[in-house]
Parts: sequence; C-alpha cells; structure tokens
Amino acid sequence: MGSSMRCSAKVGEQRRRGLRALLWVIGPLGWTSLARVAVSDIPEEMATIRAARLRREGEFWVLDAEVEWGLPPAAWQALLEYGVALPLRFDLRLWQTRSWWPDTLVWAMVWRFELSFRPTTGNWRLRHNEGTIASGNYWECMALLATIRGWKTFTSDRVQPDPAVVAELEVGVDEGQLAPALRLQARERPQLIWQAAPYRWRPWR
Repeated sequence: MGSSMRCSAKVGEQRRRGLRALLWVIGPLGWTSLARVAVSDIPEEMATIRAARLRREGEFWVLDAEVEWGLPPAAWQALLEYGVALPLRFDLRLWQTRSWWPDTLVWAMVWRFELSFRPTTGNWRLRHNEGTIASGNYWECMALLATIRGWKTFTSDRVQPDPAVVAELEVGVDEGQLAPALRLQARERPQLIWQAAPYRWRPWR
C-alpha cells in the first residue's frame, strides 16, 4: 500500500509539473493565440519540414520551404523564462550521390536566427544578422520562418543542375552557439527536442 501511494503521488506531481509548464507557455503566447491550435494538433517535434524546393530567380537559385512550428516544448521553460535566447539555424546542403562511394558534399549554406522571450514585456523577438526582424507574439515571429520564399542560395554558374544531386534541408537549435552549460544540459536531458527531421529531395529530377 505504501509503495502504491508513493507511485500515485509521483504521477500526481508529474501531472502538476506538466500543467505548470502548459500554463507558463499559455502566459507568453496569450489565450487568443493558443485557441487557434488544438492541443491534439501540437506536434511533438519542435518543427516539421513539410516541403522544400529550389527554383531559379535571375542569376540565383532560391529556396522555398514550408515549416510547421509547434509551441515551444515545455522542457524549454527554464531557458526561456530566464531570458536565454535560443539560436536557430537552417542548413541547406547539396549531395552528389554515388552508388559505389559515400555521398560527396557539393555545396552548403547556413542561415542563423535568434529567438528570445522577454518576461518583463511578454513579447517574443526574432533576430537575424544582428537586427530584429520580428517582434510580438510567438506566432508572429515564427511566421517568418514558416513560409520561406526566395532565400538566395548559389548563383546559376556555381552549381549546375544534376539529376544525381540530392538537396537536404535541416532546421533546429544551433547547439554550437549555446553556452557550455546549456550544451551540457542538452546532452543530459533527452526530452529537449533540438532538431527537426531533415527533409531530402532531388531538385533537378
């Protein structure tokens, strides 16, 4: 009986922690924003890449993509609550596929962003290249990273279209830009979800 009671108490505490985390998320996002997303529709992943393509625009090949972002994982609560900025990165790579040898990296590019929450104002902020590009609620900031249109990549003379080339897009937290203590926390807490599953496609097939 004593063991059963301790087990029930432990489960109850876990539920209370989950509720506190949910209430904390609701606070900065606001009930109006949260109402647009059913709880059952919130993905477990930080983000899901739904589509991506490369198209030619003038002398450049540009990236279009659709990324579905969820609410901030509850495990991020302590980081965001104390104003720790989360560095985000988009990685685009081109691979030359080979059946008899490992794939060869043809070209790569990284876009970096910084997402932060200000507890004193209740506002979110998204920065890129040392400048603020969005400020407001969570969804207003992440909208710029959800529907991507025309991000410049390489010039048409840099990479020639090749049906054997595979493009790969990755989205996630830039762990290399986190403070050492946070990188250690990331390794020790597997419930912190840092990366979306990579999206691969053949842009010239």
